[in-house]
Amino acid sequence: MIEKWKVIKDYTYYEVSNFGRVKKIKSSSIFERKNKIYPYFLKPVLSNEYPAVGLSKDGKSKTKRIHRLVAEAFIINENNYKEVAHKDGDRENNKINNLYWCTAKENADDKKKHGTYIHGEKAYNAKLTKDKILSAKESLKNGVSISTISKKLNVHYSTLYRAIKGKTYKFISIIVMLSFLASCSPSLLSSFCATYIPVYTDSLDKEITDQIDDNNAVWLELCD
Repeated sequence: MIEKWKVIKDYTYYEVSNFGRVKKIKSSSIFERKNKIYPYFLKPVLSNEYPAVGLSKDGKSKTKRIHRLVAEAFIINENNYKEVAHKDGDRENNKINNLYWCTAKENADDKKKHGTYIHGEKAYNAKLTKDKILSAKESLKNGVSISTISKKLNVHYSTLYRAIKGKTYKFISIIVMLSFLASCSPSLLSSFCATYIPVYTDSLDKEITDQIDDNNAVWLELCD
């Protein structure tokens, strides 16, 4: 494959290649050094685990993820999809033949397949952890309101509510359920582990996630 270059949309001083490289082709500011030699390649930095570069225009700089720049320049987006996925799961491999436009769900499924799906407390913008959620559940049992607990934890009421009810941080429901079964029925615990644990990994499988969602309300009622 021959490396080809295209001007980046809205940033005419920069070009991106089908190999995933970005370069600046001319000065975009009168304040840049006079002896600067063009073109020169931009060194990528990480933006939420993705290689990215800083692009400047009209005195303002924005961080752009490289895989999106490549897709926007070289890959036709017939269905107007919003996300770009990596075929091999390697976020640093931003060559055109490794990228494709997709839906948010398809992208999430692709990340789960490659083991790069970040969720729950592992997410870069996570507000809660396992210990905080379990502590919040204990406080609720003792009569403390969700509103009071959310203020103490410095998180929005709805964020804490969804975590406690198992809509997010689903692994907490597994932990609570195991604790409940261990305390009342060893045989049920054994059956549960044989059914769910082998397929419940850090990269949540869709089928088991659906089963967890279906049973979540019952589990929470049993454990409250």
